[in-house]
Amino acid sequence: GTNWCGIGNSADGLGRYAFTDACCRSHDVCPGFIAPFSTERGITNYLPYYKYSCDCDLEFYECLKVSKDEIGTSVGQLYFNIFQRYCFKEDTERVCDRKG
Repeated sequence: GTNWCGIGNSADGLGRYAFTDACCRSHDVCPGFIAPFSTERGITNYLPYYKYSCDCDLEFYECLKVSKDEIGTSVGQLYFNIFQRYCFKEDTERVCDRKG
């Protein structure tokens, strides 16, 4: 199978389905996340699993979409449709440099 897809976010090397596993690894180490039951960036994650930024989830989705591994689609279906993971998007405040 895979070493990175599923519970946890660390493993040694890639599993049998290397392309899909690489997608999962990139997602697991993506810097935009909030740990379970914690607050980061002014956003609280009340869920028992990591919540990733929408940018991280989009990158994960796009990676799985082009995976040639037979399980790439299954991993995507589980993560995005069955588990219905919710991502977060940070609001950026607009600051004007000049008047007018």
